Amino acid sequence: MSLSHHRDAIFPEQMTEVADIFSELLQQRGLSRSSEEAELLAARLLSLYQSGIHDREPLRQMAGFI
Repeated sequence: MSLSHHRDAIFPEQMTEVADIFSELLQQRGLSRSSEEAELLAARLLSLYQSGIHDREPLRQMAGFI
Protein backbone atom coordinates (compact mmCIF):
# COMPACT_ATOMS: atom_id res chain seq x y z
CA MET A 1 0.00 0.00 0.00
CA SER A 2 1.38 3.39 -0.89
CA LEU A 3 1.90 6.20 1.58
CA SER A 4 -0.83 8.28 -0.06
CA HIS A 5 -3.47 5.90 1.30
CA HIS A 6 -2.38 6.71 4.86
CA ARG A 7 -2.75 10.46 4.44
CA ASP A 8 -6.50 10.38 5.14
CA ALA A 9 -6.34 7.70 7.82
CA ILE A 10 -7.26 8.58 11.37
CA PHE A 11 -5.23 6.66 13.90
CA PRO A 12 -6.54 5.60 17.35
CA GLU A 13 -5.01 8.49 19.31
CA GLN A 14 -6.41 10.95 16.76
CA MET A 15 -9.81 9.27 16.85
CA THR A 16 -9.87 9.71 20.63
CA GLU A 17 -9.35 13.45 20.20
CA VAL A 18 -12.12 13.70 17.59
CA ALA A 19 -14.42 11.61 19.81
CA ASP A 20 -13.76 13.94 22.76
CA ILE A 21 -14.70 16.97 20.68
CA PHE A 22 -17.78 15.12 19.42
CA SER A 23 -18.87 14.35 23.00
CA GLU A 24 -18.36 17.97 24.07
CA LEU A 25 -20.44 19.27 21.18
CA LEU A 26 -23.20 16.73 21.84
CA GLN A 27 -23.38 17.81 25.47
CA GLN A 28 -23.39 21.52 24.58
CA ARG A 29 -26.25 20.99 22.15
CA GLY A 30 -28.16 18.50 24.27
CA LEU A 31 -28.07 15.91 21.48
CA SER A 32 -28.36 12.15 21.76
CA ARG A 33 -25.59 10.11 20.12
CA SER A 34 -28.26 8.27 18.17
CA SER A 35 -29.85 11.39 16.68
CA GLU A 36 -29.62 12.38 13.04
CA GLU A 37 -27.96 15.65 14.07
CA ALA A 38 -25.26 13.68 15.93
CA GLU A 39 -24.57 11.62 12.81
CA LEU A 40 -24.18 14.79 10.75
CA LEU A 41 -21.91 16.29 13.38
CA ALA A 42 -19.71 13.17 13.48
CA ALA A 43 -19.42 13.13 9.70
CA ARG A 44 -18.53 16.82 9.67
CA LEU A 45 -15.83 16.39 12.34
CA LEU A 46 -14.24 13.47 10.50
CA SER A 47 -14.35 15.32 7.20
CA LEU A 48 -12.72 18.40 8.72
CA TYR A 49 -10.04 16.29 10.39
CA GLN A 50 -9.26 14.42 7.19
CA SER A 51 -9.04 17.71 5.30
CA GLY A 52 -6.16 18.74 7.57
CA ILE A 53 -7.82 20.64 10.41
CA HIS A 54 -6.31 19.02 13.50
CA ASP A 55 -6.34 21.77 16.12
CA ARG A 56 -9.04 21.35 18.74
CA GLU A 57 -10.59 24.82 18.77
CA PRO A 58 -10.87 25.27 14.98
CA LEU A 59 -12.40 21.78 14.77
CA ARG A 60 -14.97 22.65 17.44
CA GLN A 61 -15.81 25.96 15.81
CA MET A 62 -16.06 24.68 12.25
CA ALA A 63 -18.01 21.56 13.18
CA GLY A 64 -20.44 23.74 15.07
CA PHE A 65 -21.69 25.32 11.86
CA ILE A 66 -23.73 22.47 10.43
